Amino acid sequence: MNIRIFAGGALAAPQPHGREAQITRNADVALEHARAESLLAALPEGQGSRAQVALRFVLAHPGVSGVVLGLAEPSHLEEALEAAAMGPMGDDVIASLQPIWDRGLAD
Repeated sequence: MNIRIFAGGALAAPQPHGREAQITRNADVALEHARAESLLAALPEGQGSRAQVALRFVLAHPGVSGVVLGLAEPSHLEEALEAAAMGPMGDDVIASLQPIWDRGLAD
């Protein structure tokens, strides 16, 4: 399950908003934001907003069976619907991010 794509998290916004909740002992908000920036910078154009990228990624992930959207404001619902209409992120895009993802896990 994936949560907080729109209302919080490093992919949703470029700066921490102060309401982040660390749900694991090894969570590091600053590090997660740095990792998110690296991934977002590597994406080809036309993948959607930051939050749409996160939603489209999880829609493509075979290990995710449900997404709980945390909406902080009504406009997030429109953004989520647009992302769903765009469909899951392409396998080629996900594959291009793998080296960055692997490098981030080594941090």
